[in-house]
Amino acid sequence: MPEGVAAYGSATLVDENGQGVLLVVAVTTSISVIVWIALWWRCSHGGRLSGCVALACVTILAAFCLLGMLSVELFVAPVAVLLACAAPITLSGSR
Repeated sequence: MPEGVAAYGSATLVDENGQGVLLVVAVTTSISVIVWIALWWRCSHGGRLSGCVALACVTILAAFCLLGMLSVELFVAPVAVLLACAAPITLSGSR
């Protein structure tokens, strides 16, 4: 293999970045799930608090993506953008 050429082969994300990457993935997944639950709650039960929780979590997720832009968070950025678009347009319902 020529010098300076990286060959990753079948290395996993953990193999390449260490165990710490699991924390990053867990945090982003948890925040995304919290946003989903808040938007579901707003749509099914109504209320302003759930919308505020969703927007706050989207803001945290976006900040987390900006801080980790040079690592795996680059691939999470579209999730943050889509959740940011979904939060304000989720209808408030009451049953």
